[in-house]
Amino acid sequence: MPYSVYLKKGEERRILAGHSWVYANEVAKIEGKDKNGALAAVYAADGRFLGKGYINHLSKILVRIFLRGDEEDGEELYEARIAEAAKLRGRVFAGQDTDCYRLLFAEADGLVFVGAVGIAVRAIAPLIETKWKDPAVVAVDECARFAVPLLSGHLGGANRLARAIGAVC
Repeated sequence: MPYSVYLKKGEERRILAGHSWVYANEVAKIEGKDKNGALAAVYAADGRFLGKGYINHLSKILVRIFLRGDEEDGEELYEARIAEAAKLRGRVFAGQDTDCYRLLFAEADGLVFVGAVGIAVRAIAPLIETKWKDPAVVAVDECARFAVPLLSGHLGGANRLARAIGAVC
């Protein structure tokens, strides 16, 4: 049975303002039973739907919301978001030779490297903290034949992300 997370009265303000993190101390009750890393629906104390995200019982950030409307978690969602992110990166960093993984690592729920696994490992090595804090990291080869979870496979969702990318590629 999927999780339903209900916030304490008044705790929905940050979420309604666009923040995506639900802290464990903001939660009044959790209904349902599933595994860590499962999709959870988040509701205000009055029952209003706020969004869906992956639950992590081992973190102070209990749920990271990434769906706010009637979007469904699946292949099409990831494909569209990856394409949107690529367009944004092209506009923001037009003409610049840069990488942004150091900036994004601390804030990301998941990172996808396109290129050699060795390069990805060397890039993230100095940033790794713990399996409870690190984001999901997946490497995809240049021909989009393989998607390899490198970091936070179970807890962070890298295994799920790699499967979703593999299904698209």
